[in-house]
Amino acid sequence: LIGTYQFKLRAMGNMPGGQIRVYRTATATQDYCLTGSPATAGTPLTMTVCATKTDGTAVDQQKFGYMSDLTIKLMTADATIYPNGLCAQAGASEAAGQQLKLQDCGLVTNKSQKWAFDSASNFRGTDNGTTLNSLCWNIVTPNTSGSTLNLTAACGSTVTNYESWNVTADAGSGAAGPDSGQLVDFKQFGKCLDFNYSGVNNWAFPCKQSLV
Repeated sequence: LIGTYQFKLRAMGNMPGGQIRVYRTATATQDYCLTGSPATAGTPLTMTVCATKTDGTAVDQQKFGYMSDLTIKLMTADATIYPNGLCAQAGASEAAGQQLKLQDCGLVTNKSQKWAFDSASNFRGTDNGTTLNSLCWNIVTPNTSGSTLNLTAACGSTVTNYESWNVTADAGSGAAGPDSGQLVDFKQFGKCLDFNYSGVNNWAFPCKQSLV
């Protein structure tokens, strides 16, 4: 059975300013979110219990944007001190065990600040800015408020509560959109039309990212 679907496309930009949550397991009692506090260069990124303001938006220290250049930027950094913002970064040359920290975003995108969301919901790094390396984000102590994050070479292919991530709609869709040939769901911004490997259904799934 073959079907043809007609779409009405509308170009819209990223809408940065939301939470980046780790996958919540069935036994977990809290949702944990990426946190940058204080908003200064060199601050280790941590996981804390997800929190919102009275208007329903993310608290400032959990308000990140997944930008079109594949950087992950803290959107509430003081622009008078950090005019290019603060971005998630491990080492200038990435290696397993390095801690993730807030660092000055490059005026030109720094390859060590590019993170690609892959099919296993990992954030993967790059050594050259064009191909993925074998390193991904890892929560040191899962389900623990205040846990730091580091890079690991043991990137899994299954969903876990220490390497698998869920980017909320208002955090943005990274590089996904018309230029990448992906159909982004603007009601669930950050999710794209995705072909299910089972071959049975298509669904909205967090947009996979390519470095080029």
